Amino acid sequence: MLAWILSIHILVFALLWFSPLSGWRLLVLAMVVLCGLSICLRRWRRPGFTGLCCRDGLWSLSSSQGPTPVELISYQRLFGMLLLVFRNGWRRHSLALLPDSASADELRRLRQLLLLGRASSSGQ
Repeated sequence: MLAWILSIHILVFALLWFSPLSGWRLLVLAMVVLCGLSICLRRWRRPGFTGLCCRDGLWSLSSSQGPTPVELISYQRLFGMLLLVFRNGWRRHSLALLPDSASADELRRLRQLLLLGRASSSGQ
């Protein structure tokens, strides 16, 4: 996977180098590619989360290394996708749940849990 990430970004740099662009446009596009490479390498090093659990108001994300306790910071619903943002100490984790990532009933219960949690915290 690392070889794939590096080869794609090197190919894009080569295309930029031989492109007719010059000056600040070339510099801006090169910076975008470097930022993309940086994000890809950081995500490649970090293991992904495979599950989400909430028991008694305590959230945890599970991975191959076991469950990680987290705190739900915010959530957004975007065109059927649910974006959850968690915090574990100083580190933030984002989890995007697509409509087909779980059964419709599980996603409905998760949305209800989020709405009830948001309603109870705003009432304090």
